[in-house]
Amino acid sequence: MERDAIDFGSLKVSVLFRRLFIPTLCGMLSISAVTVADGIFVGQGVGSDGIAAVNIYVPLLMVFQGMGFMIGIGCSVVASIHLSQSKIRAARLNVTQAMVFVTAVTLLLSSAILLFPDRTAVLLGASEHLLPLVKDYLLWFTPALVFQMWTAVGLFVIRLDGAPKLAMWCSVISALLNVLLDWLFIFPLGRGVMGAAFATAISVSVGGGIALWYLLCRARSLSLCPLKGSRKSLRLSLRNVVKDFIVVVNNAATGITDFAPTQIPAIFQFVNRTSHTVDAIPAPGCQPFQAVIPIVRQGEHIGQQSLGFQGQPLILQVVVAHNGVVDVFIDAEC
Repeated sequence: MERDAIDFGSLKVSVLFRRLFIPTLCGMLSISAVTVADGIFVGQGVGSDGIAAVNIYVPLLMVFQGMGFMIGIGCSVVASIHLSQSKIRAARLNVTQAMVFVTAVTLLLSSAILLFPDRTAVLLGASEHLLPLVKDYLLWFTPALVFQMWTAVGLFVIRLDGAPKLAMWCSVISALLNVLLDWLFIFPLGRGVMGAAFATAISVSVGGGIALWYLLCRARSLSLCPLKGSRKSLRLSLRNVVKDFIVVVNNAATGITDFAPTQIPAIFQFVNRTSHTVDAIPAPGCQPFQAVIPIVRQGEHIGQQSLGFQGQPLILQVVVAHNGVVDVFIDAEC
């Protein structure tokens, strides 16, 4: 690992770009592959109701993931400034405070979700028909959200510490394990939506565990360090976390571009929950294989998205029926 570490102070920019770009790209593709694998296996093994149930939960996941990216980006920016000034201890403290903060917030929110699963599912837009499936996915995946947050923050810190390949493998191993476990739990074991949730929870936990292990045991400069429990120390920790947000807003434009798109569908879902209930029906003669989620795109109207696959676009249409019920169906256009 030491041999593969990147020295940001001595390597040329072109070399740094090449050694960072490919692992980061593979890692991001692997993160997306987790959602794709869930959609494929649930669609084939459970059907349209399963896809709808899984994707009703997606806005909640987006909220957590967006928050993790915001903290991770801000934390890495502040830590990199400290490293450039040879303030290793300050950089380690910043990383530790960020990890402790996301852990505490995620555990608090996850506990509330697990205590009120039915209310949470209805809040997300689940209909009475889909409520049991949404509740299954929620109960089995929510405990793994803290690992998801460790991954979101840890990947930025691991790259900054000079180990982009390890950050890539955190995502790749998680994605491959998710594919294997999705197949195992949905088809041979027949566990349906609950199996998909458990498979994703295990794979996400493995990725988060690898990230935490690196920060605890193998990090070169940005290993986690003990925090003081005094009131002053807690106040300074909270100040540093707020500073991470401010850094992202003021200086790291990529933080906003990562955070905002993930939150738009979630906000759209929450805003419309009081007047609409989400349900799903397959288009006649078509197999249900795409997520049923509200879509917002700039410059286009709400409720429709065109997805292209090798020249064969798929149109996801949201039609408001009578009595405030939204019937969602997929129309394949060849």
